[in-house]
Amino acid sequence: MTDRFSRLRPIVSAVRVAFVVGLLVSGRPAQAAPSLADKAAAQSLFEDGLQLMGSKRFAEACPKLEESERLDPALGTRFRLAECDEALGRRASAWAGYLEVADLAKASGQADREVLARTRASALESQLARIKIVVAAPDTPGIEVTRGGSALGRGQWGTSVTVDAGAYDVSATAPGKKPWHATGTIPDAAVIVTVTVPALEDAPIAAAPAVASVAVTPPPAALPDEHRGSGQRITGYSLIGVGAAGLVTGTVLGFVAKSNYDGAGTHCGATSCDASGKSTTDSARSLADVGTVVFVVGAAASVAGVVVVLTAPSSSSRPTAAASLRVGPGAFFLEGTF
Repeated sequence: MTDRFSRLRPIVSAVRVAFVVGLLVSGRPAQAAPSLADKAAAQSLFEDGLQLMGSKRFAEACPKLEESERLDPALGTRFRLAECDEALGRRASAWAGYLEVADLAKASGQADREVLARTRASALESQLARIKIVVAAPDTPGIEVTRGGSALGRGQWGTSVTVDAGAYDVSATAPGKKPWHATGTIPDAAVIVTVTVPALEDAPIAAAPAVASVAVTPPPAALPDEHRGSGQRITGYSLIGVGAAGLVTGTVLGFVAKSNYDGAGTHCGATSCDASGKSTTDSARSLADVGTVVFVVGAAASVAGVVVVLTAPSSSSRPTAAASLRVGPGAFFLEGTF
């Protein structure tokens, strides 16, 4: 039995080493190894970052250390980045960085580095600010809550989480509801800032297009028939021209609204849209409503013009003619005597 375990020890050791190496690379087993060019760039960035930190230029140093860590993840770089975040007052980021270094150091058997990282994290823990987002109506169908533009899973609702001091913004949206948004500042202190998302109000329902009614009667018989008929036909043709322009304009507005609405597809899911998608779809609906009204008025003017032309006298006779046009969504009604 002892011989068997002795034979397995090299295999177990190899597996442990491979696991630790995977953790040191990025904490994600599927991450590809950095290229030599990435390693060279990461080293240069790391050295620049250390020099800037030595000169107390932390705002310039942190981005260089972040990029070095992205190109070639390493415990030393991650530790220095946590120190840089702490110097800038980003205590939550520094605290999380130290804990990450401690976990990776423990996995790789670097006890001294683990102790140092955990000690630095413990020193910060009592100084951390937190934010707690409470959703008053969590059962609202399709409700989505975001902080800083990132979606918050339901598991975070009602739980205080550590954050860096500074400005915050919280938004909430749901189908058929008015969007809600709040901003504020998290102080640089060990406090818990509670933000309550109220029950969202119902969004206003778009009103149906109003029915347009146009009544047409021949002009008074004050002029001779031939003059009166000519003037009435001119009026009719003018109405037809105006109506045609309205039809074209309404159609164009409809196509533009549909294009805008289709363009929001990447920002909308099966049941809801993000802030950008919601703004785009609302704008498209408003444009569609305007297009519908313009189209209806244009159709009414066109039909009215035809009626005026047809009722214009063409001889000395003075027939009695009257017409009434009613235009509704998707239908036209023409009544009268000719």
